Amino acid sequence: MVNNIKKNSTVSEQDSTEMVHKPGFVFEYVDQKGVISKISSILAANDINIATMIVTRNENIATMKCEVEGVLDENIKGQLCESFKFLNTEFIDQE
Repeated sequence: MVNNIKKNSTVSEQDSTEMVHKPGFVFEYVDQKGVISKISSILAANDINIATMIVTRNENIATMKCEVEGVLDENIKGQLCESFKFLNTEFIDQE
């Protein structure tokens, strides 16, 4: 990964492309093997690139936050939601 942060810089001086809002989603689920793989496979099959993905855990509950490059249409959203029994799902649409 290339680090675009300049030494002794402020946020406003950093690469402005890092500050762009991207579409994405937040999913909460009972932590289990294969969720990241399944989600990334669905996105790849639909020609959607993952810009960032962060997965955190609190005991056995995982939260996946993902930004993508591309449009998450209703079909893709449906595929994602049907791939696991998510506790919560939230989609962040483009600007």
